[in-house]
Amino acid sequence: MSLVGSRTYLDRKMGDAVNTIILAKSGITGYWQVNRHSNVIFENRLIMDCWYIGNWSFWLDLVLLLKTIGIVLDKKGAK
Repeated sequence: MSLVGSRTYLDRKMGDAVNTIILAKSGITGYWQVNRHSNVIFENRLIMDCWYIGNWSFWLDLVLLLKTIGIVLDKKGAK
């Protein structure tokens, strides 16, 4: 497990996205968690995780970690 990455899924629900998402380690936080986390339907969550994996960079991870800290401190998480 890493600090930033996609969350673990059940393979049978992932469809074609499984081939992309299994390339990355699971993470404690990730792209979909800091972008409308509680309002995202499952299919859009898969799209967001595939986008993150395809566009991964150290700087993107740093931004996501900083956003996560901000959300936790401001108590803007899911309700």
